[in-house]
Amino acid sequence: REKAEREKAEREKAEREEREQTEREERERTEREEREKAEQEASGAKAAEPVELSPIATSGGEELYVSLFDYPGEQDGDLALTEGCTIVKLEDLGDNWWTGRCVETGQTGMFPATYVESAPAKKDVPPSSDAAPIEATPAETAAPNAMPTAASSKIETKVALYSFGQDDPEDLQVETGDTIVVTETVDDDWVRARNEKSGAEGLIPKNFIGTPEELAALEEEGDAEDGHDAGEEVVEEQKH
Repeated sequence: REKAEREKAEREKAEREEREQTEREERERTEREEREKAEQEASGAKAAEPVELSPIATSGGEELYVSLFDYPGEQDGDLALTEGCTIVKLEDLGDNWWTGRCVETGQTGMFPATYVESAPAKKDVPPSSDAAPIEATPAETAAPNAMPTAASSKIETKVALYSFGQDDPEDLQVETGDTIVVTETVDDDWVRARNEKSGAEGLIPKNFIGTPEELAALEEEGDAEDGHDAGEEVVEEQKH
């Protein structure tokens, strides 16, 4: 009889412990689900907020941004992004969609504004890893078109309107259509810039670079060669 009562008490204890364990697990699961739900709601509310960034403006009035993620593009007209590339904002289309130009590739198109953030104040587009560094020489210091100490240093993105830089080692070698990042204004006629395609830096006349629209207009008119010859004459006059 005592044995039967003891077994009954043990069964009741085991059943009570099992009920308590089940209740405890149920409470923990409920709390976890409520916490995850709250986090998802907070994340969704944050994603729905309009994008308000404080961009860095170039000397040409362009706003620079940096992509946070890869965006392969979903349809024709989209701008494909890779993480870390520099974007020039062109237009706000609304609903967190912009149009812009990728500095590295020169391509333009639409992309989600939530995929970019404002460029750091001192951000510069890095040259390609295989580009050789440019070293200053005494000749560069003494040359008439060398950079003066008072030159400005505002970053500006352009494209090469003509090929240039085959005669002087101080000049920046470019081909028509190359993306050019202007790093310093030397004087009224010359700038120091970097060729995004080769990573090389050097001097180039201002009239040899411009906007993609100006390049397209030159190509349509078929004046590229004539313009190049005229530009070369200006270069020769400036150097002399």
